Amino acid sequence: MARSGAFLSCPCPQCCNAPHHCAHTRCLCSIHIHKWSWTPLAAISPHTEAVHCIAAHPAVSPRRHLLTGTTRVGFSSAAVRPLVTSSRRDAVLPAGRSVSWRPSVLSVRPPAWPRPAQVLFRAVTFGLNALTLRYLSRELLGVVSVRLTLLYSTAVFLAREAFRRACLSGGAERSWAATINLLWLTVPLGVFWSVFLGFVWLHVLEVPDPSVVPHYQAGVVAFGLSAVVELLGEPFWVLAQAHLFVRLKVIAESLSIVSKCTLTVILVILYPQWGLHIFSLAQLLYTSVLVLCYVVCFAKFLGSPEATKKSFPITRMKGLLPNWMADKDDVAMASNVLELLLKLVLLIGLTIAVFGCAFSQLALDIYGGSMLSSGTGPDLLRCYSLYVLFLAVNGVTECFTFASMCKEEVDRYNFVMLALSFVFLCISYFLTRWHGSVGFILANCFNMGIRIAHSIQYIYEYFKESSYRPLTGLLPSPFLILAYVISGGITVYSEAFFCCDKGWMSRLIHISIGALCFAATTITMFCTETKLVHFVRSQFLSQYMKKGT
Repeated sequence: MARSGAFLSCPCPQCCNAPHHCAHTRCLCSIHIHKWSWTPLAAISPHTEAVHCIAAHPAVSPRRHLLTGTTRVGFSSAAVRPLVTSSRRDAVLPAGRSVSWRPSVLSVRPPAWPRPAQVLFRAVTFGLNALTLRYLSRELLGVVSVRLTLLYSTAVFLAREAFRRACLSGGAERSWAATINLLWLTVPLGVFWSVFLGFVWLHVLEVPDPSVVPHYQAGVVAFGLSAVVELLGEPFWVLAQAHLFVRLKVIAESLSIVSKCTLTVILVILYPQWGLHIFSLAQLLYTSVLVLCYVVCFAKFLGSPEATKKSFPITRMKGLLPNWMADKDDVAMASNVLELLLKLVLLIGLTIAVFGCAFSQLALDIYGGSMLSSGTGPDLLRCYSLYVLFLAVNGVTECFTFASMCKEEVDRYNFVMLALSFVFLCISYFLTRWHGSVGFILANCFNMGIRIAHSIQYIYEYFKESSYRPLTGLLPSPFLILAYVISGGITVYSEAFFCCDKGWMSRLIHISIGALCFAATTITMFCTETKLVHFVRSQFLSQYMKKGT
């Protein structure tokens, strides 16, 4: 298509007969792109679907470099709208490069599940877990939280992660029949890993004392079986993720977690002698409810008038069973959003790391009493606070990396991940022998650091030929760094003097000092990171204000 004009028509059929608002547009939901300037008309139509940033979801991935030619990408987020309305007519592409826009339209289901309900689910889960903690021994909780959860998460990760990356890296035009057939391979693969890891857990690793942790063998079998049950819903999950069914994901995960916690509390109170049988039944209920939510939703959605209007690629449930371009403005927008998101998650992670170091022992003492606040518990939480910082940065950098990679680059990266997994296992072994559980968290930090370094290298190469440097988002202002250093020193010093065995008055003094340091850090952040503050206000707070009115 020539660069003089291009169209992206939304799938909404309600405006097909609406009057034209531009000589180039076909409906109220079109986005007109003309001479490198974007004039979104989405605000005119009340039924317009949201636009999603190119780096926000792996399913909406550019097939080629934004600077090197034709790109297939689906757009849709209210957050993007203010960023793309300002035309940059002075943009100059590298010599010899031409750009054409070839949009692909994705069907979007806007998240209607209210935010307060999500917070309520988390609060209920938090309270139920705290109640469970009062009735069980630390040995039993340790086996469930470490041994059995590691078995379950490892089996699920090894069985489905590569399939998810491959199936979500393609464009909107794909053979969904072949994709679904491929995803069903995760089930036999999950059976294999569950059996293999179950054998290791039962015959290679040390078995806990049956008098302290009863029914360990049944727990291993149940957690392995729950991994296989969860993999049964993998085709539904990928299909929902590719079409941005955000509300379905939120509801399914919330209901499954609350069901699991509720059953755990009931059985712990009524039958505490059951031991690991309690957590085994709760884990099986969790995965069953999760898969059932996806199955019921698609059973109601497929074949409905809504699915027909959206031209959904799957028309009936049987289809889910196995059957043997962008211009310089796009680069500016991607760079700007990436830079601000990097800075946002970096500051959030730094805040958690700095204040988590000084308040870990107090938080554990309030939450679980001396059982958690004594021993290695505070050190584990301090290290995990640092791990949250690595997780936050890695989430954004890998999100952009996978969104902009082509299929061949994703395939090559899978081999890199395989090598990183081997390195992580070796480091985990040595650090765990050296420093126990703390060493395991440090090994995870090291692993995340390597992945962040790889993503940073990719982002640097991606924007090398342009004038944009989004990686500056990883560099806070010097005054803000100084505020974090001073706040961290003061709160650590306060913890040594006032926490946590000197009474509630000393604890309140420690909390007050932390609150003052946090307020000073926040004020410094508002004064020095004005661009980030404007971004948060315009993209997030404004949306909540519109919903409130």
